[in-house]
Amino acid sequence: MNAINKLGSSSSKVIFNDMKVLKVHSIFSDEEFYAVEKGIELLSKNNPKTIHLPEYIEKRNSKDSIDGLEIYYEQTKLEPWIKHFWITGEQLYSLGKTILEQQEILIKNGFCFVDARPENYWLAEKNGKLVDLGSIKPLTSQNLLSFETDFQNHILNPLMLEKELNIPISSFFKGELQKNDINPWGLTGNIKSFKRFRNSFKQTIVKYISNKISSSSPEFVNFLNSEWDLGDNNSNQKLKKNETKNFFKNKMKLMKKFQPIPSLKSDWINYNKFHSEKYFKKKVFETKEFVSKIGSNTKIVDLGANLTNKEISDIDIFIDNDMSICREMRSSYSDEKIILQIDIANALCSSENIDFFALNCFGKARAAVIAGLIHHLIIDCGLNINAFYKNLSILFENVLLEFPNENDPMVNLLIRKKNENIFWSWEKQHSNICFQWFDLIKKSNLSDSRFMLELKSKHNEN
Repeated sequence: MNAINKLGSSSSKVIFNDMKVLKVHSIFSDEEFYAVEKGIELLSKNNPKTIHLPEYIEKRNSKDSIDGLEIYYEQTKLEPWIKHFWITGEQLYSLGKTILEQQEILIKNGFCFVDARPENYWLAEKNGKLVDLGSIKPLTSQNLLSFETDFQNHILNPLMLEKELNIPISSFFKGELQKNDINPWGLTGNIKSFKRFRNSFKQTIVKYISNKISSSSPEFVNFLNSEWDLGDNNSNQKLKKNETKNFFKNKMKLMKKFQPIPSLKSDWINYNKFHSEKYFKKKVFETKEFVSKIGSNTKIVDLGANLTNKEISDIDIFIDNDMSICREMRSSYSDEKIILQIDIANALCSSENIDFFALNCFGKARAAVIAGLIHHLIIDCGLNINAFYKNLSILFENVLLEFPNENDPMVNLLIRKKNENIFWSWEKQHSNICFQWFDLIKKSNLSDSRFMLELKSKHNEN
């Protein structure tokens, strides 16, 4: 059994046991257990695709809890597990709508979430699936305020910064900006829109009061504690329905203000215009042949996806670092496809990098299609050639790799742009390194300057 530690609640434990996940939450009262139990029932009835149901749930006595009570439940392990800092803004927007829909169901019945964090959801599906069931609580002003703060920091703020400043969601979460007090007044959109102005003003006031309380004298803090008994739900007043009637309307209006704009496209969306139709037909044919040969033995990932393989249904995972490409894929591909925004060059640099394991979704994808990418990774990004082939062989058993030779116009352009003495040759350079880590299964010409290589890793032979 392996226990994991995560931020969010010091009164909870998560334990992995084979293909099961055991979760324990300390609680104050029977009412809290009822809230979780009833909340699960409501969400499974009204929005079943957005919640991961427990195999069983029960209340237990505990020595570790103040009141001697805890919630104990078990779930099947969902795989592959997608980290929140790999998803796109388009997916975060969809997840935000899911969270608000679930919260509306709960509030109408006297319950609510206290958390609104992407890491509480299984993100291998576009709309997300709730796995942290312990975040369902009785509906109180304190619990709703906790939810509002989380929703602002983990949903609205990253969407706002992506739309206003082109800061990708992945960069936002990797930089842990959700932990910082973001000043929204520097963004002109918050001044032009009344809804956003009011939301920013409220954020500022809440943070100001919170900081004042935190820096107050011990006597004042004792006074607040005496007036707010955490174990007494009567002092933590329950909210009435009419007090929350505008809550969802306001949140959805803010969400729409920050919705990613599909019209902001990069040139890579029109990638097929750079090459001949004959080349693309041959490329798609070879890709389909490779995918059909792999079959259902493993998930298949498209590294450096540029929409050319959109119609190949058996590719499961699409990874790119271009925000517009990822946004376009997430909005147009089916909800079951996994779309990740990751710097592939950086991920392939070292197996110590957490993004390294994202490229094959922690071993769930053992085959990869890598088309139109190698020259960008090695020439443009400066990825070491040895690291490229070695780490690919660790991640994937089967690889379909497109290689542009030294006469390829894009290779020549990238070398001139880099302004370095870069040598590029399959016969005199790449093949020697590649075949240290791979066996060549098949080679197919795509055009005068490009060919496809079907490779099988030697890594498992060693």
